[in-house]
Amino acid sequence: MGTGGTGPGQDREPDAVPPLDRGELQARALSGVRWTAVHTVVSVGLGFGVNILLARILGVVDYGRVAYLTTVITIAGVIAELGLGMAVVQFGTKAHAVGQTEVVRSILSRSQGFRLLLIAPVVSLTVLLVVRVDPLLMALAIGFGIWLKAALSGTPAALTIENKTAQLAKNAMLVNLLTQVGVVIAALTSQDADTVWISRVTVGALGVVLALPYVSRSYRRAVLHPALPRGFPAGFWRYAVPAGVASILGNLIVSRTEVAFLTWSGDTASAGLFALAFGVAVHLFSPAQALVGPLIPAISGLREVDRAAVSRALRRTMRASATLTALLVAGGLAPLAILLEPIYGAQFAAAAPVLVALGLGAGVATAGAPLFAFIQARLAGGAVLKLNLLAVIVNLTLILTLLPLLGLWGAVIANLAGLLVRNLLLLVTEARDAQVPLSTALVDMAPLLVGSAACLLVYGITRTAPFGLVGSAAVAAIAGLLAYTIGLRLLHLGLAATDEAAIEAGVSAGLRPVASRMLRVLSHRRD
Repeated sequence: MGTGGTGPGQDREPDAVPPLDRGELQARALSGVRWTAVHTVVSVGLGFGVNILLARILGVVDYGRVAYLTTVITIAGVIAELGLGMAVVQFGTKAHAVGQTEVVRSILSRSQGFRLLLIAPVVSLTVLLVVRVDPLLMALAIGFGIWLKAALSGTPAALTIENKTAQLAKNAMLVNLLTQVGVVIAALTSQDADTVWISRVTVGALGVVLALPYVSRSYRRAVLHPALPRGFPAGFWRYAVPAGVASILGNLIVSRTEVAFLTWSGDTASAGLFALAFGVAVHLFSPAQALVGPLIPAISGLREVDRAAVSRALRRTMRASATLTALLVAGGLAPLAILLEPIYGAQFAAAAPVLVALGLGAGVATAGAPLFAFIQARLAGGAVLKLNLLAVIVNLTLILTLLPLLGLWGAVIANLAGLLVRNLLLLVTEARDAQVPLSTALVDMAPLLVGSAACLLVYGITRTAPFGLVGSAAVAAIAGLLAYTIGLRLLHLGLAATDEAAIEAGVSAGLRPVASRMLRVLSHRRD
């Protein structure tokens, strides 16, 4: 392991990476959004199919076991990382935006050393303690899924720093396909939850390998030459540590930690029901959630090159996020709940109302997710820590209080309360920083309330309608969308006229006529 660093003339090397101006930042962000949307559409369809197969093969208890392993080991990795990844992207993006290639290389090289010295050993130990599989499969998981991935984890960070989020999305699309194939083979041949999880981790590590050629040569050398994790830029760990603790707390809120509590309490069947409902909700909202990735480097760079534009960007992001997320809430959530039993089997029938409840919470989380790009761009790790801490206190208090009394629904209520607290605090914090009146920010986010009300109304009426399950689901989708668009028109909410052109720019030319008509239906905001 080297000591890292470069000579003072590094920025003048032939392979030095050029800085980005505001136009290039916007162009790369839009390209990233387009390819992320394509990847999301493909992965959602594939993920739904594989999810159905896993639920039917593994059953309620083993399906919950896969979710439990994923949750526990993900949190172990987040704890070991201690905010490193977020700090690498933020400090690296800002340095790259102004052409400081040497600084970026130093950050990448030293972060690789940290991953190999700390993160990989901690996650390996967690896997050894929690997972129960054949020793050969365990060796594959630790060798490829943990150590190989740790050795090359700087690859996606480097692509993000360079604003090559489009390439990241293309790579993720391929890796997702390979991973899902591996998961299906493991499920069919073993019918064992631990083996399914091992296959997912092992094949998923291919992502960092396949992405390596697309990293600029200068940054690629830094990724492949880890250095001792010392000498980071001033303020690096001051941001990383509170941001890392905040990320740990955030994962406790959004990574279905309730599955772990239900499993520890011995209610494994409820753990499986919660896991399925949560997973289906995540699939539904992943198209909107996935668009946050390209925003993070773009907003971070924007603060460096045009700080005055941040306030306008915040309001446009809030309007677009809330309006489009609410479209999914109104038109997709009730039909999915109605069709849950015939799709996943009778043993998951009780998860239908849980899906509606958790789906509303997922809608809140999705609509608020882009705000994290703004709070991270200003390196406000302490603020993130405070709001996540308050949300976790609410979440854990309700879990410990309600789980013995209400079981599954105690976990649902705790999950929703934590999400609501965190996202409301985040909205208040970022509106204040951008000097946007809170009343204005709430109006920008109000379409989410309209979509949620439409969803609940339609689900309550159509779930017992005499149209058959497929007919009821179709009626629920149409009625939900109609109720939502009518609500936007009556209340003068949704997108502003100025938002349409900006959103259309992120859509491929062939889809723009359709997108334009849809956006006009959603544009009723009077500013």
